[in-house]
Amino acid sequence: WVVRSTTKDLKQITTVLEEIDLNDPSTLHRLEVKTDDEIGLIAEAFNNMSMSLEIYNKNEKAYLNDIKIQNWVLSKINEITSLTQSVFDINEFAKRLQGKLAPLVGASIGALYLRNQAEETSFYRAASFAGGGKNQFKLGEGIIGQAAIDQKIVLLEDIPEDYQLLSTGLCEAKPKAFLVVPIIYENSTIGVLEFASLTGFTDIQYQAIQQVNESLGLAIHSVLNRMEIECLLNESKA
Repeated sequence: WVVRSTTKDLKQITTVLEEIDLNDPSTLHRLEVKTDDEIGLIAEAFNNMSMSLEIYNKNEKAYLNDIKIQNWVLSKINEITSLTQSVFDINEFAKRLQGKLAPLVGASIGALYLRNQAEETSFYRAASFAGGGKNQFKLGEGIIGQAAIDQKIVLLEDIPEDYQLLSTGLCEAKPKAFLVVPIIYENSTIGVLEFASLTGFTDIQYQAIQQVNESLGLAIHSVLNRMEIECLLNESKA
């Protein structure tokens, strides 16, 4: 009886070991610990090993996914940086920029506002995606105006169907989520991005726009400087 019982337990262990797929250790089998002898100790050790491998595999996948996201974001930042190299008009740059950023966050509609050089408390719509946004707004006016003052990203989610979106630039749409992103350069708000999504923004999309936004202020400032230099050169030629 002892020999048959021991043979049965060892056969079960052997069967489980043969079914291990080292290429996919995410879901390893567990051995049932029936006895308190050497066989039971083997089963318990195997279960601990399986749990450790699953945790390691989960952490590895998370790490590789983070690396993939970072590489993706860096590629987008490089694309935006390359836009500034051949553009001498800020409105043209705004159109190209919005065309890149809206798909980046999966927005259904969006707008890019830039600070009015003649009146620094007001912003005008320099570009839109899918016809979004209002023509202009002032500092402190509505959600986008307040975000420009606070210089903080605003994310509004789970907006009710009957919610009146009169305080935002995208007042004609009734999306599921809004994302307002102030563009900062040298502690000053020089622009504001506004996006709306019918499905909501994912964590990856939110992280992506956060990281991309860090380089937008310098990019816009570079284009404005290039425009000013071009204007001075034309005046000098004249």
